[in-house]
Amino acid sequence: MQQEMNATIIIKSPDVSESSRGKINPMQAGLGDFLPDLQTVINTSRYFRDAGFRVRPNHDCINIKGSSTLFESMFGLHLMQDGAVNGPNTLHVPESLKDILVRVIF
Repeated sequence: MQQEMNATIIIKSPDVSESSRGKINPMQAGLGDFLPDLQTVINTSRYFRDAGFRVRPNHDCINIKGSSTLFESMFGLHLMQDGAVNGPNTLHVPESLKDILVRVIF
């Protein structure tokens, strides 16, 4: 049975190395810590939309929604019976997003 999932993707501009709070661990990144430029938001939103997700871009993050199968194939995750996310210690990040994607919040 396909289950719908949501995630918030915190992104940054490719040339930015620090958040507004300085150097932080990506797992500590929150909304508003990075303010990507408009073109980065557009390009990243388009990437996820073209991959099959429903996308809602914001000024500092992107919200995506899609089937559990889509999330599993994109990020290397596996859903447990109760719907909890069980994945590797580090998510599989597509090569084209390595300099942009900071954190995925499920």
